[in-house]
Amino acid sequence: MGAALNDGFRFLIGVFIRGTGGFATILHWMRARSYTRCRARLRQRLGIGPETQLSTSLPETCSPSESDRLAHTSGTGGEPKRIAYSRRRLARVRWVFIESFSRVFWR
Repeated sequence: MGAALNDGFRFLIGVFIRGTGGFATILHWMRARSYTRCRARLRQRLGIGPETQLSTSLPETCSPSESDRLAHTSGTGGEPKRIAYSRRRLARVRWVFIESFSRVFWR
């Protein structure tokens, strides 16, 4: 009885993961189709064009709030950069990892 119950639970977990993978694949496909349009709108909003010069220095930003978490990355200038992650941004990053993981099981 215990083995059959365990097999049943594993089957349900597998169905759930495959279903989540299918859903994540559809969402990824929709985002990929709208990428060019979203990028063009963002470039227009930020005023970025072909003549925009690239710069290695970043403008000063406001200091992170206490609820933000800081991520330390390897900096190109020799010292690590500190990037603030708000709760919303952190949740989005987590979702990207979960979505990527579930899409692997869809194939």
